[in-house]
Amino acid sequence: MKKIITICLFISLSGCAALSYNSRIGMGEEEFKKTHFGASLYSFSEGKSVYKINLTDEGKQFYYFQDGKLIGMETIERVPDVVIQHKKEDSQ
Repeated sequence: MKKIITICLFISLSGCAALSYNSRIGMGEEEFKKTHFGASLYSFSEGKSVYKINLTDEGKQFYYFQDGKLIGMETIERVPDVVIQHKKEDSQ
């Protein structure tokens, strides 16, 4: 019984991590805003707009629109500023 519960829990959690939005090149900006609730307007200028969605602390997605149509998407993952490595010392 514990195995079944553990498997179900793992599947449900991994499904949340793989959450993706249904986007396609050419979709309208209004349709995008209706289906992407977490999107915030990141930049706007003369018929061009960029929306940002924070995926986690380590990632963001950007959606690029021109004249109200989606023309590009980009996912950016944050790389840590510092990596700490612990070396094991040989005891002799």
